[in-house]
Amino acid sequence: MAARVVQGLQMAPERRTTLELDRETIQRIVQNLDPGLVADGFARLHGGSTEVYRIDFAGADCEPLVLKIYPDEPEWGPAKEKLVAGWFTELTPLAPKWLAIDESRSLLPLRYALLPLLPGRSLRGWVAEPD
Repeated sequence: MAARVVQGLQMAPERRTTLELDRETIQRIVQNLDPGLVADGFARLHGGSTEVYRIDFAGADCEPLVLKIYPDEPEWGPAKEKLVAGWFTELTPLAPKWLAIDESRSLLPLRYALLPLLPGRSLRGWVAEPD
């Protein structure tokens, strides 16, 4: 997979997955995590090398989640990201916590993870920042 180069900076690699998600599929995914959750909407987020979506919920007591969809290769991708994020929790409370990883392909044709939405911007958004 080739990454784009813009004025000497290596940019995000081209996306490798594209799925057409619908509200019913999103609802089944979140209910797989917690049967009481009711998805109110979802939207694609920008950044990263895989597809990432924000999921909002009905009711004010439920914080948004992120659905991250992984391509088939590399197989170790989801587990590696969960492991590395776990290392960062010792350094900062703003490290993501993987709530679920589904490799069964029973709800989507690809593997996915659910994690809480953290404030801020993706790491790729900081690449051009010298500080």
